[in-house]
Amino acid sequence: MTMLEILQIALYLCLLLICTPLLGSFMARVYSGQRVWLTPVLAPVERLIYRAGGVAENTEMNWKGYAAALLAFNLLGFAALLLLQLVQGWLPLNPVGLSSVEPLLAEECASPASDESDRSDPSDR
Repeated sequence: MTMLEILQIALYLCLLLICTPLLGSFMARVYSGQRVWLTPVLAPVERLIYRAGGVAENTEMNWKGYAAALLAFNLLGFAALLLLQLVQGWLPLNPVGLSSVEPLLAEECASPASDESDRSDPSDR
């Protein structure tokens, strides 16, 4: 390891030690509901998102509500990714001119269980 690399690591660790209490106290104030310097900017946006989602700001979510929100979020993410891959050929800013993904491949890529561990061994086919 060169001296420059050691210096970079030392500088990174010093900056991390300096930022940790500052960020920690900021996060503690945010999570406890206290006013922070971003409150005037982000509070109206947060209220708008809550109102659009039909969320009551001061009520706790039970497990059924959490499960429904989780499923809805995953379904919307799946639909957005699937749609993005299906219309990829017609989207602007496509300098290589990639075509759209075939529907079955787009569905496979967009589905949450599409990692390598779920697939069988190709030699079994």
